[in-house]
Parts: sequence; C-alpha cells; structure tokens
Amino acid sequence: MSNVIKMLPAVPGLKVRMMATGSLVPYANNARHHPESEIKALMRSIKEHGVVTTIGIDNDTNRNVLYGHARLEAAIRRGIPEVPVAILSHLNPAHLRAYTLAAHPIAKKAGWSKKPRAA
Repeated sequence: MSNVIKMLPAVPGLKVRMMATGSLVPYANNARHHPESEIKALMRSIKEHGVVTTIGIDNDTNRNVLYGHARLEAAIRRGIPEVPVAILSHLNPAHLRAYTLAAHPIAKKAGWSKKPRAA
C-alpha cells in the first residue's frame, strides 16, 4: 500500500512573511474567546518550539487578524517581536468572513461566544 500524500495546489498570490506582533490588529468582532489556560499552554509551546504556525490577516494595509488570535496573544506575552503571517488578500470580504467562521482551525480548548457578533 502506497503512502502517497495528495498536495493541494498553492494559492496564487498568497504571501507569507514575518511581521511585527505590534502591527497586527486582532479582529474586534472575533466570535471566538480563548481561556487563560489555552494562552498559557501556547506560551509554553512557543517557549519550546517558537511560533511555527502562521497568523492569518486580511491584507498588508489593515492587518486585521482572521485566525491565530490566541497564538498572537501568547507571542506578545512572551515578548516575541515578529511572527509568521499569511496575507489572505486574494479573498474578497464575503470569502474572508466565511473563512473565519468555517475554515480556520478549531482549537479544542477554545470556546464560542453564546451570541454571534455582527460583522
């Protein structure tokens, strides 16, 4: 039996680069909340491994965080000056909203707000 991994095609124009943690803007209407225990666990992971997963932002101008809020908070608390960022400027506003609600990774310890917030 072959252990072949099917690779998804790259997204044309997707940019990934390092950005200053202080230049990123957490999404004000984020429907997710992260307990302190999750932030502390991420801080321990960052201390041991560094920040190895991207934080997604809408574009290079606004720098609104779409995913990775807890990771960003943990990096800031650890004093990490820069983090890897995926710039999702290829998505229109409707697709960005859909992505943040449906497609981003779901952390097991994160909770959901009881009342959905408006965009």
